[in-house]
Amino acid sequence: MADQRSFLCFLFLVHLICCQVFNVQQRLLIEEYVTNAVACRGVPGLTLGVVKGDQSWTKGFGFADVQSKRPVTSSTLFGIASITKSFTAAVMSILLEKSDKKYTWNTKLTEILGDGFEMDSEIRTKETTIKDILSHRTGLPSGDISVFAGYPGNIYSDRPDQVRRLKYLKGTRPFRDSFMYNNIMYGLAGHVIEVLSGNTWSEEIRSKILMPLDMSETEILGETATENDPDLAKSYEFVGKERILTRPSFYPGNPNQPAGAIASSSDDMVKYIRFILNKGNATGGKTVAAWKNLEMLFKPYTTIGMAEWTKATFPISDIDSGYGFGWFISNHQGYKKIWHSGKLSGYASMLWIFPEVEIGIYASANGQGPGLVSTRIFEVIFSYIFDQLHGNQPWLNETTSCTFPMPWMVEYTRSEVTDIVDEPVSTPEQFVGRYGHRLFGYIDVMWKNNALSFKSGKLEGVLKPTHKKNMLKLKISGDQRATFDLLEVNFSRKNDGTYQDVQIVLTANQKYTYSRGIEFETATDIPTNVASTIFGQVMSTILISSPLIINS
Repeated sequence: MADQRSFLCFLFLVHLICCQVFNVQQRLLIEEYVTNAVACRGVPGLTLGVVKGDQSWTKGFGFADVQSKRPVTSSTLFGIASITKSFTAAVMSILLEKSDKKYTWNTKLTEILGDGFEMDSEIRTKETTIKDILSHRTGLPSGDISVFAGYPGNIYSDRPDQVRRLKYLKGTRPFRDSFMYNNIMYGLAGHVIEVLSGNTWSEEIRSKILMPLDMSETEILGETATENDPDLAKSYEFVGKERILTRPSFYPGNPNQPAGAIASSSDDMVKYIRFILNKGNATGGKTVAAWKNLEMLFKPYTTIGMAEWTKATFPISDIDSGYGFGWFISNHQGYKKIWHSGKLSGYASMLWIFPEVEIGIYASANGQGPGLVSTRIFEVIFSYIFDQLHGNQPWLNETTSCTFPMPWMVEYTRSEVTDIVDEPVSTPEQFVGRYGHRLFGYIDVMWKNNALSFKSGKLEGVLKPTHKKNMLKLKISGDQRATFDLLEVNFSRKNDGTYQDVQIVLTANQKYTYSRGIEFETATDIPTNVASTIFGQVMSTILISSPLIINS
């Protein structure tokens, strides 16, 4: 009997050792390494989840609320930002499967949205497909001014109205010519999902993904997760050396929720990783998404030009091959890696999955140290964990986890150089007024307290003069100053002594022009049949009377 008990104890110990993600030594090394990286990089709190085969491990580090010292746990919610795009693409794959080949990835949007659907050019209007909008190859800019400024209050806060106005988003690159990341196109994908299903995007996320995978902790920012949610981590940004509390709820009613509005925990995200590793099946074997459609998410359709790690510079290689549907595709040390990252307010997240070796790693943080790139904390943690799990000698240690990408590469930092001149704006009356854009709303330029003030929704600040009379620099105030310190604002086309146009420059590919006399709410030439002939609206909730796909 004693021998039998000893043998059973031996089998139990073997089970513990062979069926855990890490052995005891690995776990201790990883916990010490992550704790050190979180501390040296000034991260308030971080949640981490790791999957290897059928096993998972989750843990929280640091604080979800710096002031109250509320700790991060594996059930703490963080905004996962653009990782949301992979959920949107997964729901799309399920709906296409349910259509029984009536609709495919190559279906043109006009076949779903009708003849009233219109983009900025004839070719984009007639030829844009589901594949195009999910793989970021339309040639349209991202429209991130809508993320930072928000949309005009009470004018519209739904996807159908945004879709009707897409003709006013002007392309900056040829159609299908190159990769151009675009959040608004995922808002459009959410609209397609609603037309196909007869439900709102968030309802489809819950019914098609969250409920079947038992992701019971996952919420939608601005809907079921609010800033005062006790399970939601606070988010922080640095302005100079000052840490400020930021507002994560950019998405209440925002038509671009499908691009980045999910908040989740590491306990739930390991279930999502297993769903991918199990080829569309939930734990227990139930099929959630048919693999023949789901696997299309993980193929490169658009070549991307992103920073890569090569052995000419780094000890290992990590080379991007392209973008699929809601996923980047890379090669990490010889293994296929599908991944995505995200940044929203103070939240930053990253997810790496290695299908060939059944490894997945997820983490979210609620802030970074001053001047640090948000993804670096994840890159040093994920690389170390992958090496530990795959039996490699880690190429990072506790010292280089704090300095990375140094000593191999110098980190790019935002330049402090400015061409602002120390003098008042001359002839401010030439700038003052309201400028409109039929997709994004208004910019108001006002003379207040002996300064030229700027306001566009949540984006506001003071305009400062430069050596060019018609080019001012927007010194941003409020939460957005952590994202942008200064933005270039160009005025042009004088008439009767006043400027008629103002262009705000977010990036080289994102320049948006607003004009005097453009009344956002009276864009009468916008076709209405894109939304109204398909479904009606009650406030911001979409009610579809005849969905194109009947859900079972």
